[in-house]
Amino acid sequence: MPRSSTSAAVAALLLFAACQGRENPYGTGPENPAAEKEAPPVAQRLAGTYTDTIPCADCRGILTNLQLNADSTYVLRETYLDKQPAPTAQRGNWRLRGQVLTLPPSGTHPGRSYLVETSSQLLLLDGSGKPIRDANLDYSLERQ
Repeated sequence: MPRSSTSAAVAALLLFAACQGRENPYGTGPENPAAEKEAPPVAQRLAGTYTDTIPCADCRGILTNLQLNADSTYVLRETYLDKQPAPTAQRGNWRLRGQVLTLPPSGTHPGRSYLVETSSQLLLLDGSGKPIRDANLDYSLERQ
């Protein structure tokens, strides 16, 4: 092989190696600009309002309303029944990695993660990322 061909092959190999691991093929949001090209179908599929009453340790429940927008933004409203007269609101950007929808922490509001069970149901995950499943309690949000 001529010297110029060998140099070109080595340069191409180095360029290929340097680009490995730079692109994250899943998710949406500013942490992954490469995925923005793929985000609209995912965002459009999940966009909508999900609501239900989540169990609460010291109240009748937490009325939860999650609005997912196609531009990867969200509004989460929660009302603690018998505790607060007005709902709390959290806004930000949501992202999807695999089947896990994440709402990052915002101000004093903790982050939330949900398992996308179906296009019409989200299941709340615990702090370690595992689905909260209880035969007597329902931790899912249903699409309206």
